[in-house]
Parts: sequence; structure tokens; C-alpha cells
Amino acid sequence: MHAVAAVQFQPNWVEILASPFMRTAFIAGVLVAVASGLIGYFVIVRGSMFASHALAHIGFPGATGAALVGTSVFAGLVAFTVVGAVAIGLLGKRANDSEIATGTVLAFATALGVMFASLASEDTSP
Repeated sequence: MHAVAAVQFQPNWVEILASPFMRTAFIAGVLVAVASGLIGYFVIVRGSMFASHALAHIGFPGATGAALVGTSVFAGLVAFTVVGAVAIGLLGKRANDSEIATGTVLAFATALGVMFASLASEDTSP
């Protein structure tokens, strides 16, 4: 019988956890957790759960589009997320329209992302 994955015990966990990389990662994780807790409170109170979830996905076409044209993936992600947030805000002025605006912008952004990814992965060989 063959093992699917080779799993071994790591004997030096204390050394690994004491490394500068792990300390930095732990501090970053704590800061993100605190910020998420504070921001999450206001997301729940304002009833913006769908919009905040959608904005994470709206960054996808920005990242794929930036990769397609050869620019910074992070810059593309941020640009599309900001444009998506503005579009949701402008289209969903009233509380009744905000969910519809969010869904519409999310569907459009997802379609753009799939199109950009498809264009980036096309075979250009003769």
C-alpha cells in the first residue's frame, strides 16, 4: 500500500515559531484580525454583508486584466475594487436597490474576469 502524502513530524517547532518570518506573520495576522473585527461590526450594523463579500470578488477581473496587459496585479485589483464600490454606491442609492446594484455589478465584474482569464490563457502558437 502506498501513502498518499508523506507526513512527518516536525521536531523543531519552537525554532520555526521563533523565526523572524513567523513573528512578522503572527503580528500581521493579529492586526488583520483586530481590523476585521472592528470593520465587521459596521458592516453588520449597516447591513452591507453582500456588498462587502462582492467587493472581494470584484477585484478578480482587475487582477486578471492587469495580468493580461502586464501591469501590477495588485494595482488592477485595487482599481477594480474601488470602481466596483463606487458603482454599487451610485447604482444603489436607496436601500431597496442596493442588493440589486450589488448583484448586477458583481455579475458584470465576474464576466469580465472570466473573459480576461480566457484571453490571457489563449494559445498564441501558430
